[in-house]
Amino acid sequence: MSVKVRLCPYRRLCFQEIFVLRQTTSLEKLAVSIYIDLCEGGKNMKRSYLMMFLALLLGNGCRNTPEIPAVSGFELDKYLGKWYEIFRYPNWFEVGMSKVTAEYILLENNSVRVINKGMKDGKPHAASGYVRFAGKNDIGELEVSFFRPFYSPYRIIKLAPDYRYSVVSSGNGDYLWILSRTPELSEKDKDEILHFLSSHGFVTEKLIPGQ
Repeated sequence: MSVKVRLCPYRRLCFQEIFVLRQTTSLEKLAVSIYIDLCEGGKNMKRSYLMMFLALLLGNGCRNTPEIPAVSGFELDKYLGKWYEIFRYPNWFEVGMSKVTAEYILLENNSVRVINKGMKDGKPHAASGYVRFAGKNDIGELEVSFFRPFYSPYRIIKLAPDYRYSVVSSGNGDYLWILSRTPELSEKDKDEILHFLSSHGFVTEKLIPGQ
């Protein structure tokens, strides 16, 4: 089934047309509709993360790597704070972005706020969202949203014992991020992470710098 979505008038800001060239669910159609509606009046950074959700949603059923479970023994308190994006798989919502960071903040109501920042074309960009557990709070299977109530997968598949680095996947292997507490990874940590990813079917040659 091909689903054609109406033409977006802001042609310089977003897609002119979107075609979903496969069987689509009601939720997927809704996501496309929301994308167009927000695109017409949204901000660049917010729209980029909306694109991320749509991409994750539409690709959720197409697994490109063996499924890797989320880490166990996860402690949210240790994960809070600032992270630097060291490497990522190329994606269309971070095109041209550098100096990318993510900060996780525990709010008074026990919800978690995430603030993503980066530089593009010499200008700072930022977007904020929310993180929640997808299941048990001691498993690194999280979900992130930049436009609630819609959430996308945030699966921590590898985590240093002292939380100095984290490897995050979308769950289906299409999206991948390597995060660190410092702007640079040690060669030992880098080699350890790359070996882990290669042994689980990820193409490490695709990784690009986030700093």
